[in-house]
Amino acid sequence: MDNGEVVKEVIIHLDDFDINVTGRVVKFSEKEYYWEISHYWRGGNGLTPYVPSKRTFPSQKEAEKFLLSYMVGFKRAEEVAKGSDLVARVIPAKGKPEVRAYPSMTSTGEMIKWAVDVSGAEMPTEYVEEIIETTERSRGLINGGFKIGFHLPSQFGGVGFEFEREPAKETKITTKRIYKRKK
Repeated sequence: MDNGEVVKEVIIHLDDFDINVTGRVVKFSEKEYYWEISHYWRGGNGLTPYVPSKRTFPSQKEAEKFLLSYMVGFKRAEEVAKGSDLVARVIPAKGKPEVRAYPSMTSTGEMIKWAVDVSGAEMPTEYVEEIIETTERSRGLINGGFKIGFHLPSQFGGVGFEFEREPAKETKITTKRIYKRKK
């Protein structure tokens, strides 16, 4: 888009590809802000770029939030290593657990909706809303390193849900000294 004023620019460097990704929030009027980005990442199928359909917002703050949320997709591996991603886990009564990492800005409702959909549990709406509300109230604990879990009664499939912050991975930093010969 052309005719606006850039009010925010964010640049991240992707070490693996040695490129910079530039994101901008552009102001067109007091109630119209648009975000744009120099590169797109591939969606869940790994084949086609994921281009969000909603990129125009009534405030700069909302546009920035969605831009940064999109940009986290590029840095997800690095963010997980730093311990800033959230992890949702569905543990079925039988079968293999399902795990998904989310950017730290992801709404609690989105994580719970995914967990309930994957589990196949059929619960009354008020139970799902209660799980969302309880998890949202617990975000401070999750951010502090706690794991929050729910285990559903057998009439709802006996499924378990867990939400936690991915623990930071230990990194080793090494330095190398280079000595110059004196002539």
